[in-house]
Amino acid sequence: PYFGHKLNAIFAQQWFVLGGQPFDFQNTKNNFPSSMRSSDKPDMCAIFLTFPGNPVNPCYEYHVQLIQRCQQNIIINNPYILHEPLWHILKHLPPRQCAKIHFVTCVDETDHQLVPYSMNEHAGPVIQKGVKFTDYSTLCKRFSHWKVTLDSDTKTIFHGSSNLNTRSILHDFEINILVKSENAYQQVKQTLNMDIHTGKSLTEKDFTTHKLIDKIAVATVAYFS
Repeated sequence: PYFGHKLNAIFAQQWFVLGGQPFDFQNTKNNFPSSMRSSDKPDMCAIFLTFPGNPVNPCYEYHVQLIQRCQQNIIINNPYILHEPLWHILKHLPPRQCAKIHFVTCVDETDHQLVPYSMNEHAGPVIQKGVKFTDYSTLCKRFSHWKVTLDSDTKTIFHGSSNLNTRSILHDFEINILVKSENAYQQVKQTLNMDIHTGKSLTEKDFTTHKLIDKIAVATVAYFS
């Protein structure tokens, strides 16, 4: 509660300065919907914080370790799957591990010009190995900055500001929270499943080989994105 109150205070100040409507951040009823609370038992949480120049990015490392070692299915919802080392890791996973991984993202409706290029360059071989991709923006024409990861083995939620692009991983200040809560897990899973069921399941046929100039452009811009 202490850290949550401090984070809400900082957000409320920044939100107001940027033109947002003021809200009562001290009202604990606004912090977490009652339907997602685990009765009287407090949920276990851990804060993951990274900053520019940090030699190890705990938010990114969490995803890497989860991808490599998850025991059951995981769902990763992120709008920017752009980091080249992450694609490299996915391409070298055994098929049995790849089959546990499901990315939910937005390719058709995106505010980042490199997303379709990155997917076009890397997703085909990864899908062939068993990793699943769903584009929830194809039919609903909706774009979201929501970043959340579900681990069905531990019933945990990992959510926050961290993206899976190079700028976020190497150059930005990011904060994520790992939450262990059966109620919250089921609520988020229901929302993600809705995006999966109404979205488009991507296949190798959705991606084509880049021309050389496209590859050069992607590599150049990705370094600064």
